[in-house]
Amino acid sequence: MKLFFSFLLVVSTSLSAMSQYSVKDDLFFYGDIMINAQETSSRERAQARFYEEFKALLTQDASFEDDWSWLKWISVLSPAENEFKLYTWEWKIDEDNFQYFGFIQFPDNSYIELTGEPEEWVDLSYDERSSDDWISALYYKIMEYDSPDGKVYMLFGYNQFNKFDNIKLVETLAINGKELVFGKPAFVKEGRSKNRLVLKYADDAVVTVNYNTDLNLLMYDHLIPRIGRLDGQGETYLPDGSYEGYTLSEGRWKYVEKIYDHIYDEAPRPNPVLNNRPKGTIVKPQKEKKKRN
Repeated sequence: MKLFFSFLLVVSTSLSAMSQYSVKDDLFFYGDIMINAQETSSRERAQARFYEEFKALLTQDASFEDDWSWLKWISVLSPAENEFKLYTWEWKIDEDNFQYFGFIQFPDNSYIELTGEPEEWVDLSYDERSSDDWISALYYKIMEYDSPDGKVYMLFGYNQFNKFDNIKLVETLAINGKELVFGKPAFVKEGRSKNRLVLKYADDAVVTVNYNTDLNLLMYDHLIPRIGRLDGQGETYLPDGSYEGYTLSEGRWKYVEKIYDHIYDEAPRPNPVLNNRPKGTIVKPQKEKKKRN
């Protein structure tokens, strides 16, 4: 009898491993089609399957311990103490429209899906959001700091907003149990607190937003209004080669108006934050110029 139960245990374990391998194999396959297929209908069908398979894999035992390096089409971030994992990815609907997906997974394999309807441009700097009205983004960096209200996570994200403009944003994430709050007031400028930093800029421009560890500064390109260079674009924003930012003081980010004094004739082109990703991945802080018909 003991031999029989031992046999059942071995078979069950093997089937579980095969099942998990199958899900991973499917995810890789559908992710490749979702990103690289030429036909919109093929990408759409692959995205639907990728989404379902991804959610199924999140519930698998030990999925939280996986480094996910085998799935190059998503961004996987976690804080220093690994309290959670943040998954985001971008799906190209067509040349000018993109959709974003996000999940936060906890060590017990429970997860919260990040959802939000696409919205027209409004000022996003001053409101708090939950997991149900998420400002969708592909996140490329996470850091944490201590605020007067406790530990807060800082998220750096990117969104291909429309055919003319992109968005980069920096916002806070506070977690209370399994409740998520995006965008608590954190950035102080001229006595007023913002909930997040939002930079909307021309599609054909390169804008850097990141944390400089050497200077202990959250820094980004200073943008100025200009007439766009794309047909039908109108006024947009471009970097002028100078930088501004915020420095952490007493748990709040205080504005620093001018980091470098020199104004360049042409904005500098820094290396991407995630330039070590394999070719073909969408996880990148900068976007290649779109081809226009």
